[in-house]
Amino acid sequence: ASRKWYEKLTCLLLQEGYQQSTADYSLFTLKQDNDFTALLVYVDDVILAGTSLTKFTRIKTILDAQFKIKDLGILKYFLGLEVAHSQAGITISQRKYCLDLLESSGLFRF
Repeated sequence: ASRKWYEKLTCLLLQEGYQQSTADYSLFTLKQDNDFTALLVYVDDVILAGTSLTKFTRIKTILDAQFKIKDLGILKYFLGLEVAHSQAGITISQRKYCLDLLESSGLFRF
């Protein structure tokens, strides 16, 4: 079932003009005009990033029509990565993962 879902998703994204990365098949990108949209798939999770709110909203609407997606809002955590947003940009770190690892191994003491 998951393979069929992924094949359907891939077909839909390619029809919408996205290109599948040859380095990582879970990454799809769309460059149109001066805008860039990236879509990353991990199992049944999808992360969207882009420069155009219009294109961003459009692909979310298309995905929801086909798959009934659940929008979890702005990305904060993903696969052990902590994502922080500010006016200066985006910062990605593994601070939380490292602290959890230290605590679970007994190396972190207060």
